[in-house]
Amino acid sequence: NYANLAESYSAIPSRFLAVTHGVSAVGKSQVAMRLVEALGAVRLRSDIERKRLFGEQPEHDRGQFAAGIYSSQASEATYAHLHQLAAKILQAGYPVVIDAAYLKQSQRQAACHIAEETGVPFLILDCQAPEAVIAGWLAQRQAEGKDPSDATLDVIRTQQATREPLTAAETVQSKRVDPHDAASLDGLVDGIRQRLPVLPRADHFDIAAHFTFIAHQQGNIVPAVAQVKPQRMAVSEGRFSLLAVNYLGKGRGG
Repeated sequence: NYANLAESYSAIPSRFLAVTHGVSAVGKSQVAMRLVEALGAVRLRSDIERKRLFGEQPEHDRGQFAAGIYSSQASEATYAHLHQLAAKILQAGYPVVIDAAYLKQSQRQAACHIAEETGVPFLILDCQAPEAVIAGWLAQRQAEGKDPSDATLDVIRTQQATREPLTAAETVQSKRVDPHDAASLDGLVDGIRQRLPVLPRADHFDIAAHFTFIAHQQGNIVPAVAQVKPQRMAVSEGRFSLLAVNYLGKGRGG
């Protein structure tokens, strides 16, 4: 009934750190957003944060692998920035999903280290799809012209050829996901729910105070560019509970 539904929605999400793993256009953002909507995670997206740090890709570098804002130095700085943000958000008490490729073992190890330092579970979301599906998704994304990613099919093929596979230890920490299969996404959410404790209801969770707290916290992390958007709300004994926030932005400076 509606009372039980509202009761389930009013639970405070447990902390965890999840990172996506896969080439561009495989559907990582779909997986990340599923955790935002279902588990109250804060999403950090590398495409957004990279351009906050470095601006748009120069025209002469477009379509090239590891060039311009995608150089090894820029990528290292971007992942370090993502991990700093994740640590602060986890310390503030919220689960985090980092929407990025994580094709290098060193990047995944750095994220795992953040989880260990903050004492939260760590999960690698191993996103897989056939090449034809990836190519079709990329073509649709390029036609719409709204996605911040600059990846081309040639870049994706280079990613496939140079990616560092998950180690045996990382495989234990991972969950394979088909981003375009609803059953696979539902199974992912159910699996995480079964492994995480459910915290008490948010009976005294005031939305105005919570909004102020989050805005201040996020503002301290990235001055002038942080924005928090509620994804879902529910009523709990006359008060609203903010169940999911998504770290958003459109390019550098907002």
